[in-house]
Amino acid sequence: MKWEYKALIGIIVITFSLIFYAYNPFFSGDKSTPPQPSPPPAEPQPAPIVVPKFNNSSNDTNSTGDFEISAEKAKEIASKPGYTTREPTSGSIKIQGEDVEVWIVPLYKDQKLAERVYISKTDGKIIATEKF
Repeated sequence: MKWEYKALIGIIVITFSLIFYAYNPFFSGDKSTPPQPSPPPAEPQPAPIVVPKFNNSSNDTNSTGDFEISAEKAKEIASKPGYTTREPTSGSIKIQGEDVEVWIVPLYKDQKLAERVYISKTDGKIIATEKF
């Protein structure tokens, strides 16, 4: 056999090897990777508790005459069965570009901080919760 034929056969073998190697992943099904799972959906937040604007309890009023929830009332609103409430702290949070004055009530379960409940000082609604 002439060397030209040997070279031609070598080139053909190399070409078919490359083609086989290139298309091999399409024909072997066990090498594919499964799609990545999507993250779990966000946990829904509880609906705000509506407290009547005027009642007979001993709540403080601020200098503008608006209704203001006391720290003790904030503890009552934030309390949940199975949780221990601690002393609320005064603060503010920014919601849609507006500062809202709130009571921050920590809730403990098994003597560990489980969540913080942010209660509006003016109307007693639960503005947000932060779970740990």
